[in-house]
Amino acid sequence: MKKHLASQERERAIAHAMEVYTAQLQKPKMEQKPLKTICSEVAEEWKEKGQCVTVSADTVQRHLAGGRSHTGFNAEKNAWLIPEEEKKVVEYCLALAKRGFPLNHKQLKFHVGSLLHAWLGDNFPEKGVGKNWSD
Repeated sequence: MKKHLASQERERAIAHAMEVYTAQLQKPKMEQKPLKTICSEVAEEWKEKGQCVTVSADTVQRHLAGGRSHTGFNAEKNAWLIPEEEKKVVEYCLALAKRGFPLNHKQLKFHVGSLLHAWLGDNFPEKGVGKNWSD
C-alpha cells in the first residue's frame, strides 16, 4: 500500500510539473525556465510538503509527448476490474466494515474472484486474481 501511495504522489508531482512547464511555454522564450529546473522546483515543493518525490525531466517530456506512466500501463494491462468496478468493490467493503463485518484479504479475494468468475466464466483463471492484487 505504501508503494502504491508513493507512486500516486509521484504521478501527481509529474502532472504538476507538466502543468508548470506548459504554462512556461506561454511566456516569451527568454523568460521560460528549462524543464530540468521546473522538475527540481516541483520536487522541492513536494519535499516541503513532506513527500520525497523524484521528478525526472525525461519522464515529464515523455508524458508531454503522449506517453503513459509505468503505473498507468500496468494498471490497464493487469487489471481485472475497471476503475468504476474497483470503486464499487471498495464501497461494498466499506459498507460491510461499517456494519461490523470487515473483510480480510482472503475474504476480499474470494468475493472478487466470485464476481469475476461469474462475469468472465472460463476466461477467468482457476487460481483467481493472484497473490498481491489487493495491496
